[in-house]
Amino acid sequence: MRFTTILLSLLVAGCECVFAQTSRLDVTLTEPGTLKSILGDKAMTVEELSVAGPMNKRDFNTLWKCSFSGALASLDLSKALPANNEIPDRAFLDTGESGKSTVTRLKLTAIVLPENLERIGTDAFANLNITSIDIPQTVRDLGGGAFENCRYLEGAPLVIPEGIEEIKGECFMNCTAVTEFKLPSTLKVIGSHAFKNTGVNCKEIKIPEGVEVIERWAFNGSHIERVVIPASCRSVESYAFQLCPDLVSIVFAEGSRVERIPEAFADFSPSLRELVLPDGLKEIWDLAFAGCESLTELKIPGTVTSIWPSAFIHNALEEIVIPESVGELGFLCFDQSAPQKLRNIRSLRPVPPMVVGLEYYPFFEVVSPDTPVYVPAGSVEAYRTSPGWNYFTNIAEDPTSGIGDVFDAAGSGGADAGVIYDLMGRRVTNPLKGHLYIKGGKKYIHQ
Repeated sequence: MRFTTILLSLLVAGCECVFAQTSRLDVTLTEPGTLKSILGDKAMTVEELSVAGPMNKRDFNTLWKCSFSGALASLDLSKALPANNEIPDRAFLDTGESGKSTVTRLKLTAIVLPENLERIGTDAFANLNITSIDIPQTVRDLGGGAFENCRYLEGAPLVIPEGIEEIKGECFMNCTAVTEFKLPSTLKVIGSHAFKNTGVNCKEIKIPEGVEVIERWAFNGSHIERVVIPASCRSVESYAFQLCPDLVSIVFAEGSRVERIPEAFADFSPSLRELVLPDGLKEIWDLAFAGCESLTELKIPGTVTSIWPSAFIHNALEEIVIPESVGELGFLCFDQSAPQKLRNIRSLRPVPPMVVGLEYYPFFEVVSPDTPVYVPAGSVEAYRTSPGWNYFTNIAEDPTSGIGDVFDAAGSGGADAGVIYDLMGRRVTNPLKGHLYIKGGKKYIHQ
């Protein structure tokens, strides 16, 4: 009896061992579309699976079911031979039967991609819980949304293969755990939403020379700190760097071909304090840098002809210099969040730039009408009577344009060296910083 009991115990133990081993399977397909039949009743219990041999869309549907309805968490496709050397569109996004997608996250957390892979399809791995990915260097096409919402995907760096020319829309959107992306030198287009909402630990994405287009929302909401837009870039689109909380610097490289800063390009990026606009720029559109409340200095290129409504609204500029080339200003384009910091406004154009949209708002809504406005010689009256500009009460000829002498007030001499007058000849006891006054018979800007 004891012998029988021991034998039964050993048999039970052996069965348990075989059952445990079914959580890890290696299968080789000889015909595509046969994975479901080969797995059989193990499809719902396998946790780690290695697949070799030819595969098609039907096999990827089986893998989806193994993870959605079953226990599949780890998948090795390194020896697989998928049709057309591609991971199919929406491979792990739906069952392929109903045609309806689901955002339910699968149990799959680890995946190894096939050797010699050439394409990763649209939404192929969207919404997966994978924690890492090595994209084969043979890949030349990343589909839109390929890794969208892979919130646990890490990479230091995540290397995008050389040879890829476009990162399509939403490709890495909401990949919040990636710490670094390394872009290929062959890249030409960064698609819409491609890196939207990248994570707090991803502080730099170097845009390579050769990139020609940065599409809408490309880096919207990302945590990058510094951006250099290469000289090769000919077009940047709306909202590209909108709502980037850590962005401190945007520099257009020397030789940039960008002629238009589009609508809401980097608006509400509150840390932005360095902005180098491209030589040759012609237009700055609505809200382009609105809400960049750390921006205190601004140099507008002498080629700009139009600055659209609210382009620099709610900045903290200390001085505004409007080039002679600017013929149009949109309403509220320079309305400031810290108007007390604004020392003066200088317009270099003899004919006052036309203010567009006066039927809605005054030229400056928050900026004090007493803010000094300096204009070219002989233009004071034109500015005082021009719509929008007539909002200001302290318009004078620019002392830096050869009108009188500009000097340090502390260095003036004479019996009345300490007496200060405004431009109307009235004595001033409390001069304001940045305003134009007369002292010792000469004009000066009070510092």
